Amino acid sequence: MSTPAIFCAIMLLVVGHCLVRSYFLLRYGWAGGDTYYHFVLAEQIRIAGIAQLINKRFVVPEAVDYPPLLPFLLSRMPPGYVRRFQYIAPLSDTLTLIVVIAAAYWWWNPGAALISGLVYSLTPYTFDMAYSLNPRPIGNLFMSLVLIALVSPAPGIWPIALAAVCGCLVLLTHRLTAQSFAACLAIFALFNVGYAIGVTALAVGLAVLVSRRLYLISMKGHISFLRAIGFAKCSAVNFYNNFIRIVSGNPYILLIVGMGIWGSVFDLQRQILAAWVMTLLLLAQLWPFGEGDRHFANASSSVALLIGGSGAGGYAWVLAALGMACGIMLIGAKMYAYPRLAARGAGTLVMPTLREGCAVVRAVYQHADRPLILVLPQSLSYQVMYFADARVVLASGGTGAGLAYNWDLSARLGQFGLNGLRDEEQPDVVMFLDSVRIELPHAQWQLLFQRGGLSIYWRVGMSIQAQGHVGACTCAVLSN
Repeated sequence: MSTPAIFCAIMLLVVGHCLVRSYFLLRYGWAGGDTYYHFVLAEQIRIAGIAQLINKRFVVPEAVDYPPLLPFLLSRMPPGYVRRFQYIAPLSDTLTLIVVIAAAYWWWNPGAALISGLVYSLTPYTFDMAYSLNPRPIGNLFMSLVLIALVSPAPGIWPIALAAVCGCLVLLTHRLTAQSFAACLAIFALFNVGYAIGVTALAVGLAVLVSRRLYLISMKGHISFLRAIGFAKCSAVNFYNNFIRIVSGNPYILLIVGMGIWGSVFDLQRQILAAWVMTLLLLAQLWPFGEGDRHFANASSSVALLIGGSGAGGYAWVLAALGMACGIMLIGAKMYAYPRLAARGAGTLVMPTLREGCAVVRAVYQHADRPLILVLPQSLSYQVMYFADARVVLASGGTGAGLAYNWDLSARLGQFGLNGLRDEEQPDVVMFLDSVRIELPHAQWQLLFQRGGLSIYWRVGMSIQAQGHVGACTCAVLSN
């Protein structure tokens, strides 16, 4: 394949990659679940600032200690453009793809650049990271830049400076990626202990300085989170299922050994890439705190570069082609399944019916205090919190105490229904899908909205405001 043809293929790959990652946003307008938690935080930062922020949208108020970069940036942007902000995710992942392609071209040749780009683009993990706005694709972009800076054959101060700055941004962006960053720097110390210590110290120092010491609060919350929930989950870890999630998220892991057998002996650069991959694989497989396989999502760039630059023979490229075929099938299956899962309550997309119901609630309560809403299934709570401008019967999933509270809440609801709620948890509104079985005493609850499998009830005896504005508000919210 000639070099001009390779460059044309790379250009088509980049455009196609961005369109595939943007598909749900282009098709449905709104996607994801955690996205709307960050939108709510951004609203509150605009009003109260970011220091010592208390998120009162949960029934248990949250002292916010999540990495501040994404909600802070969102708070600086005009609220009227919030829907367009979601494209930050696919654009960030497309930038990561470009970085991977550029690194492979710089280190090796155009053919390696194309192979690395194809592997990265057809990794199911990278699709899951980037179809909705969340800190993961942004953290992965910075993590990839750290990798490339440290593996770069050009010695000197600039690779250390780039790795330190991008490491700082990782720390300020996403907790789990920060854990991956720390683990990879620890293993990198086997190759260059001075670089590893220097990058770590500079990254942490910059994070504290840039955030005006706010990162210290975030780091303390991160440590408390791990201590509070980690080992309670150890007994529930199913290592076989975890490995299946890792393979289905990045099927190329099965090819690494084969490509090493058929390929040439790894040089130092490829040894570092392989060490990065194996570190995150072991961390993902053995991580006892839940969502461990997401650590291996952060290995997507290193896996792509390792395969693209392996110098392996024809058999290995046959295996790589099989991995790409698996990637196409798995990503296609996700694009087919996620809208259907959303209709059953998964927080993958925001279905139009849910937004319409939230618009009705928002119109009804626009002249009153924010209503407290019980959302079932709970995976839709962040979406409802944002679109209904409401409080929810839930605690933040970003703290150990919050997760423990939510597990207890789910157990009480499952066993006793609404009778399992405490006084402070008694909702003004109950919103649930048909897939959830719940009995409401008709003497206490009145139907407010019912459509497309979604039912919304409000408590009898409460004064409903602005009923005449429901239609207008619904249209306004749905057109946003």
